[in-house]
Amino acid sequence: MMRCRRADKFAKVLDSFPRSSRPYLENLPRQGGKLSAKVHQELMDQLNVPMEALMIHLLPLATLFSVVPVSEFPVGAIVLGGAGTSYGEMNLYLGANMEFEHQALQMSLHAEQSAVMSAWHNGAGYVKAVATSELPCGHCRQFLTELSGWSDLIVLTSTGEERGYRQNRLPQILPAAFSPTDLGNEKGFMGPAKAHRKLRMVRYSDDPVVQAALSAAETSYAPYTGNFAGCAVKTVDGDVISGRYMESVAYNPSVSPLMSAVLQLNLMSLTNEPAAISRVVLVEKTTRIRQKGFVEMLMASWVPGVELEYYVARSEETA
Repeated sequence: MMRCRRADKFAKVLDSFPRSSRPYLENLPRQGGKLSAKVHQELMDQLNVPMEALMIHLLPLATLFSVVPVSEFPVGAIVLGGAGTSYGEMNLYLGANMEFEHQALQMSLHAEQSAVMSAWHNGAGYVKAVATSELPCGHCRQFLTELSGWSDLIVLTSTGEERGYRQNRLPQILPAAFSPTDLGNEKGFMGPAKAHRKLRMVRYSDDPVVQAALSAAETSYAPYTGNFAGCAVKTVDGDVISGRYMESVAYNPSVSPLMSAVLQLNLMSLTNEPAAISRVVLVEKTTRIRQKGFVEMLMASWVPGVELEYYVARSEETA
């Protein structure tokens, strides 16, 4: 039952699109919830809608990836983002909220977080707009202020009418915001790249899964604590997915490296069941905080029986 439920919903939502556009959407899970610039342009042409209306129209597809065993309140989000600057090629990235049974509500992941993190993991360096199936909560509005150029970010929400939407810039719905500049961070999340960070593990391993976690830690975002951390999970099918830690200036909207990996696995699946995982590896540079305890708590709910493989890293000189 559980295995086919999301797949059935996926097929039903696809039926709401013209037949000619369905081939562009059928492979969304294989693409991790990403629609390339070429594909979304084709969809805009076929549906005869602007980008904003297309994002609203795609929200039901994003929402069906929600995992909400506690609230039973699914939320979807879609990000329009590109590589590097506002002038680069722009892709669409889906996201959905996730909850974990038998864990505190603080472990929940919101849809806006999921979509932004998905864009980041897929190489985006700039976010221009985000569409949501529900009005963004205060937690998500705060999370979005971490983005480089957040004051220009466009937030789209549905009016409830067919393809109708409201459009605001983030400062309009979050006035007098507490932003990265308040703690001296002038670049923000997904801002201009700094010199490549190099970490060295105290206990070295050339295992590919460990190296994937190390690479994720080196490219994580931790400007407030320096707790650079990355997770890599290996499925029973042999796939390796890595996730990076992301900090918020307000602390609470931060995203753990394991949750960052989990959301990617979720967007790749047409089932609501957890992916079958054989290994979880965490590499982190410990500072005043550490990720280990949080990751282990999340694993207890998500992959009970799998033991965390843990490595501590130290900074080296940047290149």
